[in-house]
Amino acid sequence: MSAEEYTLYCYCAEFHSEIRKSLSVNETSTQLARMLSKKLNPHQIQQVIQDIELIKKRGGNVLNYFITIIHPII
Repeated sequence: MSAEEYTLYCYCAEFHSEIRKSLSVNETSTQLARMLSKKLNPHQIQQVIQDIELIKKRGGNVLNYFITIIHPII
């Protein structure tokens, strides 16, 4: 697991319960991270991480952004 994939896993774990409630999924945070890692190339993963960090710095809603990314993949 690369550093970017681990960071992606950490975000999946952080928002796991909210994602499960919003999207009605049964996947674990590890499974969500693996699905994203398979669908996104390394550059896209890096971009998602940068976007999440920027949204957090600006006090935005990271969960909505994260769900927007995950929803088409699930």
